[in-house]
Amino acid sequence: MNMHHFSYRHFFLACFSSFRQAALFAALMLAVVLSGCAGRLAGESYVRNPLLEQWAVAAIAKDAVVKLASIYPPGHTRIELVYPVDQNDKRVEDAFSATLEDGLRKYGFTISPQANLRLAWTLDALPEEKEEAIDPLFQKEDNAGAAIERVKRGKKKKRGKKNPEKIIPAEPAPVRITPKGPAWYLRLKLADTDRFELRTLTRVYSADGLPMAGFAESQN
Repeated sequence: MNMHHFSYRHFFLACFSSFRQAALFAALMLAVVLSGCAGRLAGESYVRNPLLEQWAVAAIAKDAVVKLASIYPPGHTRIELVYPVDQNDKRVEDAFSATLEDGLRKYGFTISPQANLRLAWTLDALPEEKEEAIDPLFQKEDNAGAAIERVKRGKKKKRGKKNPEKIIPAEPAPVRITPKGPAWYLRLKLADTDRFELRTLTRVYSADGLPMAGFAESQN
């Protein structure tokens, strides 16, 4: 009777040990899968080359750091940076990525490859709007019609009063000087591996690095 009790006891202990090992293995595999998914969610980083002027790049990078600091507390947040890479998965050095990293460190963020918060970014130029092409034939016809109209108006003026009233020219409207070049946009993607969340921040800038609108934000 004691022998049977001893055998059953060892049997249940062995089953419990096997179940525990299987549970630990499943938890480990789940952690690996979730980590990989979060990495894919963060995506890859891309910075257009050639870039803007250095001072414009610095202004955009500073704006990004200030925005991140308003969401995640500096000094208590660790971030893994997903740098741009080439076809051979080698890091591509660029002024924006370096300025962004430096700004995050100065604000008090900890940059670590083991962080649960992954940050990827895209800095690229928006496509410029092209003017509609005008058929040269129609353009010539329009020019000819405008010339005929001017001749008619000139004849009417001669038949009118000899001393027409003086026309005071209006003051020229103020000219707003805008920076040359297309607008640029910055997209920040943050993947939180603990909460399994993806946050995207996007903002458009002029060619001199000034924001043209607020941040557009989405969260999944």
